[in-house]
Amino acid sequence: ISRKAVERIREIGANGIHGTISSTPDTGYSTVFLSYFVDRDCDQRATFEKTGKILQSGGHCILEGLFPCVLKDSNGVSYGTANVTRGINAMEDIELVVAEFAQLGISLGRTIISERLVYSMDGPEVLPSFILIFKKI
Repeated sequence: ISRKAVERIREIGANGIHGTISSTPDTGYSTVFLSYFVDRDCDQRATFEKTGKILQSGGHCILEGLFPCVLKDSNGVSYGTANVTRGINAMEDIELVVAEFAQLGISLGRTIISERLVYSMDGPEVLPSFILIFKKI
């Protein structure tokens, strides 16, 4: 998560680490947050496996994803697509993530469908998103 988010987390008395999951120490964490940038991840399987390794038993993984959509700048020029696993649609995207985590003993507990305010070079934009909350058994 961003440095700004880590600062906010610390303000409420929790601890957060800024960085990529691959550089995170292998100690047990009660919560792992995977932001919507996981769709840009070059090796999602490694990310999910590392999550399973560092997440303590009973801990939660919160994964935020954008519904598959074409991202466009203010001139209407596409600068990519947003989806977590390259699924054909949101349901397939979510099913693939759930299947990956199930193999690691991490089960889906809750799904939240919402919108996310993101800031791009063109300013704020509201994008459809989902949050998956997993628990390690």
